[in-house]
Amino acid sequence: MLDMLKPVGARETILIGPIQHETLGPPLPDPAEIRRLELPAVVKRKLARNLKDYSALKEREERALRELRRNLPSRTRILTAPDLSREPRSIADLAEIARRLEPATF
Repeated sequence: MLDMLKPVGARETILIGPIQHETLGPPLPDPAEIRRLELPAVVKRKLARNLKDYSALKEREERALRELRRNLPSRTRILTAPDLSREPRSIADLAEIARRLEPATF
C-alpha cells in the first residue's frame, strides 16, 4: 500500500486507522491444560480444536503485523490497547481505550 502512495506524492506521514488484532492479550493456554480438565471428551475435543484454530489465527495476525512494521518507516509509532471485551459505545469507553494505549511490542 505504501508503495502505491509514493508515486502520487503522498506525505510520508500516514495515519493508519485501528487494526483489530485479536491476539494482543495474554499467552494462549498449553494444550495439556485442556486434557487435564474434568469435562466430557466431546467438550475437550472442541476446546482443543478451538485452541488450534486460535493459535493459527494468532500466528497469521502476528506475521501480518511484522510485515506492516517492516514496511513502515522505522520512526513510525504503533500503539496498541487491550480489548475492552465489548464494543465501545460511549465517550467513556473511548477514554478507557486511550488510557490503555501503549507502544506496540512487535
